Amino acid sequence: MIDHNCKKLSVFSFAIAVGVAGGLGTLFVGWMGHFYGWGLEVIKMMGTIYKGYEPSIAGGIAGGLWAFLDGFIWALIVAIIYNFCCRCCSHCHKPTEK
Repeated sequence: MIDHNCKKLSVFSFAIAVGVAGGLGTLFVGWMGHFYGWGLEVIKMMGTIYKGYEPSIAGGIAGGLWAFLDGFIWALIVAIIYNFCCRCCSHCHKPTEK
């Protein structure tokens, strides 16, 4: 079923929201690794992607910043594609009058 009432996303707001959520989650995991030893293998693996990410206060901040940037860019791309698809579908599949 095609949704003819497709709502556009605010690209920048969506990207900021996803970036902040990813950044805070990554920061939290880094700090939990530092204080409690939780998720050390995950932090080690993510440290291969996010330079400076390690189970420490500074490492958590570094990882959080990288995750924010990563999430922001991917969410920006997703929102742009979503808005394009919304526009395309609403133009191509206009509802028929009864």
